[in-house]
Order: sequence, then C-alpha cells, then structure tokens
Amino acid sequence: MLSILKTFGMGLLYTILSPFILLILIFYFIYTLLAFIIMFLGNIFLFFKGQSITDELEIDKQARKILEAQNIQEEKFKEAVLKQLDDSNSSSNNENNDTELKRGDLDD
Repeated sequence: MLSILKTFGMGLLYTILSPFILLILIFYFIYTLLAFIIMFLGNIFLFFKGQSITDELEIDKQARKILEAQNIQEEKFKEAVLKQLDDSNSSSNNENNDTELKRGDLDD
C-alpha cells in the first residue's frame, strides 16, 4: 500500500511540476537560439573584417614562434650569402681593373 501511495505521490508531483519543467525547457531553448544567432552574426562580422573567429591555441602560438625563428634564420642566411657574393664579385672586379690598368700601361 505504501508503494502505491509513493507512486501516486510522484505522479501527482510530476503533474504539478510539469508546466514549470516545460517553462524551463522553453526558456533554455530561447536562450540557446539567441546565443546561436548572436554568435553566428558576430562570427560573420569577424570573418569579413579579416579576423580569426576562434581563439588561438597554445600549440598555434608555439608553431608561430618556430616559423618566425625559421624565417629570421633564412633571412640571415640569405644576407650572408649575398654579402659573400658581393665580396667575391667586388674582389674579382678589382683584379680585373688591375689587369686592365697593366694592359693600358703596356699600350703607351
């Protein structure tokens, strides 16, 4: 008999609370729908503005640092190679100029 009253009481409780539960679910649905619309429009605005719509992860920051370090190393290497080429070209040009002067002295 006690279990029947317990079951009846739970049924009565759910019958009384069901409109409130339904109201809570409706408010939650409205909240999530508004959040979706606001986030959607905000992300569209950021996309056309040229900004990222996601937060940058720690691994992305580390990857950017590594790529920047590689780019710096490449630039330094290119500068060193170009400087070495310029030095070798200028020294060969000086040797050619000396040779031309010596030939010019012979012609006189």
